[in-house]
Amino acid sequence: MSLYEKVIGVAVAVALLGILSGLVVRGRWRVSWLFSLYVAATLAFNLLFTWVPDRFHFQWFWAAAHDVLHALKIGVSVEIGVKTFRFFPGARSAVGSVILGILAIGTLATLAAQTGGAGDAWPIEIALLQPRLVNSAMWLMVAVLALGHWYRVPLHPFHSAVLGSFAVYLALFSTMLTLLGNGWLGPYANYARLLEPVAYLVLTCWWANVAWRSGPALAATHAATMRRLERGDNATGERAMRAMSTS
Repeated sequence: MSLYEKVIGVAVAVALLGILSGLVVRGRWRVSWLFSLYVAATLAFNLLFTWVPDRFHFQWFWAAAHDVLHALKIGVSVEIGVKTFRFFPGARSAVGSVILGILAIGTLATLAAQTGGAGDAWPIEIALLQPRLVNSAMWLMVAVLALGHWYRVPLHPFHSAVLGSFAVYLALFSTMLTLLGNGWLGPYANYARLLEPVAYLVLTCWWANVAWRSGPALAATHAATMRRLERGDNATGERAMRAMSTS
């Protein structure tokens, strides 16, 4: 591991610790359990990569760790979708169909990448398998955001901030994996490898800010509306949600 990689790894670990502490202190771990688990798992893998590179900084462990993290990203999208649309039967049905469709397509694409490639396994992992897992997570996030807008069901501000920034980063990450795996970057490949960790550091710093910042009035309104819906006051709750979407 190079000095550059170690410095970035330490910086990301500090940002992840900042996210976790903010989630706990502000009580936002309750807003998305799986996002909190994703951050904790990322921190654990980061520490292994950074501080025990002789045992864990290998291709097979990188692939296994990212498979776990991709599964958690998909879980975050599904969890937020369920929490957002659970009190809206019409929207819930459509969202469920879209989520199942994306998961089915992603599963088939992943299986095709595993069985259809030939040659060395590592380029197949980087160029085919990993980008398809990343794309599945990314499109789920985009779908939840887009359907929330379409049905005028505002997401919790924390959910919206996490999904929006995550989707942008995953689009960058998937593109980089595809370019690297296919050898399309040529002599510029090393620059891409240097830029991606910086992009993730920026993302984690943004999440730390989101986790720690004081809850805006919209978050309080969202929480109050969801409590009314949980008590069964659907008409009042839906009117409040629609008012939020236009404010």
